[in-house]
Amino acid sequence: MAKRAKNNSFIRMNQEAMLYCFRNNFKVYPIKNKDSTYNISVEKGDKVLVSDSIYNEKDLQQAIWDTFEKIYAKQKAK
Repeated sequence: MAKRAKNNSFIRMNQEAMLYCFRNNFKVYPIKNKDSTYNISVEKGDKVLVSDSIYNEKDLQQAIWDTFEKIYAKQKAK
């Protein structure tokens, strides 16, 4: 029987930051590019910001969580 490859990836999740973003109407979502890479879009009201960083499918989920944390930290610092 073939051995199964181990998936040792660990995703840091800050649910307090995500909840803050949801309650304050921030929308964070991926935008797929033609070459199967992704950018992250942050939307609040009529303002939209698309990141310059490009992510692959493997790193996308962690990048979205990191974006939640950045928004949370920036708003808390005000």
